[in-house]
Formats: sequence, C-alpha cells, structure tokens
Amino acid sequence: MQNKTSNLETRSYMNKASKFKKLCVFSSVFLCWVSASLFAEAAATPLPVCPPPAPAGGKRILKSEVYKGMPYGTGEVAHYTAHWSGIHAGDHTMRVLEPVLREGSWHQVFTSEAITGDWFKGIYTARYLTKAYCFPVTFGASWFHGSEYRKPPLFSEFKEEKSFSFLQQVCSVKEEIQTNDKKKEYEEHFLERGATDVLSGFYKLRTATFELHKSIEILAYSSAKNWTLQAEPVLFETLALPIGKIEAVKLKMHTYMGKELQQKGDVYTWIATKHPNHPLLQVEGKVKWGSVRMVLDKYTPGVTK
Repeated sequence: MQNKTSNLETRSYMNKASKFKKLCVFSSVFLCWVSASLFAEAAATPLPVCPPPAPAGGKRILKSEVYKGMPYGTGEVAHYTAHWSGIHAGDHTMRVLEPVLREGSWHQVFTSEAITGDWFKGIYTARYLTKAYCFPVTFGASWFHGSEYRKPPLFSEFKEEKSFSFLQQVCSVKEEIQTNDKKKEYEEHFLERGATDVLSGFYKLRTATFELHKSIEILAYSSAKNWTLQAEPVLFETLALPIGKIEAVKLKMHTYMGKELQQKGDVYTWIATKHPNHPLLQVEGKVKWGSVRMVLDKYTPGVTK
C-alpha cells in the first residue's frame, strides 16, 4: 500500500513538474510556438522535393543596410515579465545585435533569454538561451543555437545544446544536439526553402501591416518540422502597460503543418501599431492547466535607419 501511494505521489509530482516545464518553455516567446502544451505531434509525411534554386543575382546587402527600413536595429532591448496563472514566474529578454558576416553574407542577429526567478526555485528552475542569424529582407534562417537548462526539485538537472545550420539552397538543415553527458547527435532534415527560425519569425511579424481578420502567414522551421504560423488580427485596442498606454493589434495565433491545425490552446500576441518601433507588447495563452502571460515592462529602441 505504501509503495502504491509513493508511486502515485511520484507520478503526481512529475505531472506537475511537466506542467511547470511547459510554463517555462512558454515564457520564452519564440518557444511558445513549439511548446508541448500548445502543439500536437505531427504525423509523418513524405519528404517534399526541393525545387531548383532561383538564379543568383541582385545587389549584395552591406552591413550598414542589414536593418535598413526595419522597425528595430542594433542595440534594441525588450524586457518582459512572465506570469503563470497570475504568479510572477520569471523574466524574458529579447535583443537585436550588430549584424554578423556568415559565409559571405551579412545577417540579422537576434537573441532571447528566458529565466525563472529565484523566488520560483521551490517550484521549478529553468533557463533558455537562443541566438539566431537570418538573412536580411527575407528572414530566411541561416543559423540557430539553443541552450536549455531545467531543474525541478528532487529530480536531476537537464541540459541540452542545439545548433541548426540551414542550407537554404539545397533545402536542408543540419542539427547538432548535445543532451546532458550523452554522445553528441547529428541529424539532417528537410527544410522548406525560405523558412525562418522561430525567434526571427517574431521580428518578421513586426514588419507586417495588419488589417482586421486578414491573416499573415510565416513559414518556420523547428525541431525537424516545417510549419506555418498564421497570425489573425482580431482587434485593435489600447493596452495599459508598465511602459505606458500603447495602441496595438491583437493577433490570434494559429499553427499549421500543411492544412492541419496543430495548436491545442488559444494564444494571442499584441504588437504596437502606432509606436515607431512596433515592439511585441504582450503574449497570452489559456490552456487546460492554467494561463500564461508575458508583458513588456522595459524597452530600449535600437539604432534604426
């Protein structure tokens, strides 16, 4: 009887730990797209055929032109507070860095850090760091690195490092995965040409012009899957935030693989419409185990041209 009770308590705790893991994943904006709390597993599909590459040509973009015309630039910092069911769980910071030269082309560079607070350690400890290089104008993914650490009380810590090298011309992604002390794994997967990564996708969304109920679609890649993010403007409103009152568009987020909706819960994102930098203001979702919310509380604009 005691063993049965112990097993039930262990399973109950692990279920709670799993839920808090999902919270921590969701608290990082780009990761909310692929959180297990929001997505179903996609069925295996035949590999599409990579179309012939477009003819080379066009003007080569200079370093000084990488962020030209964008609502953000080098030095931008956006800080968010992350909440689960009204409880302050941690913080999330997104940054725009100086362009980087990779394989002969200048790239946009974005970083993201999501971390639980010290006050949350009794429930869960987690830290997620990501860095992305993408091509200017098209936002096509070029390189992505993710670092994950999590430690639930009474359980072993988990560490994982992932690096993705995107070969857009040949529709391929090469992945390197290091999990805890295991042997490093190498994988290669199909990439739909032009797909962006999950972090760069939110910056691309900030460049869009929105009309009520006219959806914006962004092709993205993460963890061996190509999928489509659909952002539907459902409301224009004014948000009262720690940084002031800002006019915004409320977007209902849908995720698809092919024509099949993958999302399990409702997720909404707010982007500033009248602010010159169109920052991401808020992310909110309701799921069966509670609600999650991220709110912009500090913002430093970058250098824009």
